[in-house]
Amino acid sequence: MELKLNTYVRSVLVHIESKSEDYLMSAWRIFDEMQRRDVVLWNAMITGYEQNGPSDEGISLFCDTRRANCEPSGITLNRALSWDSYVLRKDLQREVYVATALIDMYAKCGSLSEALRIFE
Repeated sequence: MELKLNTYVRSVLVHIESKSEDYLMSAWRIFDEMQRRDVVLWNAMITGYEQNGPSDEGISLFCDTRRANCEPSGITLNRALSWDSYVLRKDLQREVYVATALIDMYAKCGSLSEALRIFE
């Protein structure tokens, strides 16, 4: 008999497993199987990728929240802005690939003024 996990238990598992690079893919599988994703679940995955995985995946997930009609919370926006501030602090915005990724992220998320700021 297959154990059916409810949304709350799955969310907790995603949150715990996304904190470790070794379990990030396991967290992704649970996240990917869930039909209903709230902002807390999105934040867990975005933060997991920001801290333990390829950050471009975290940026992509951030943009996906909008496509999934999930309104980003302050925590969600904080994660996205931390990538931008890291780039600015390290003066990486002059790197064409980094700048392009930031422009793409902001444009996909509807923040055209921020995309234009990076472009200029």
